[in-house]
Amino acid sequence: MKTAHLPDGTPITANSNAPTEAICPYCGAVLSLRSRLLMNSTERTYFWRHPGNSNPDCIGRKRPLPSRR
Repeated sequence: MKTAHLPDGTPITANSNAPTEAICPYCGAVLSLRSRLLMNSTERTYFWRHPGNSNPDCIGRKRPLPSRR
């Protein structure tokens, strides 16, 4: 996800200057700042991720994990 919240509730966009952790606006879990190279391998894109597959039922996930039933 591109936008998360700081502990005081302020929205923050994922970028190179963002803190390494933020809060998920959907479920309240801690998010980690991640990055990857774009296909041209010269630019980076930044995003927030639920670490360690925590909270698989969060609606903010682009691809939810399958149910573990």
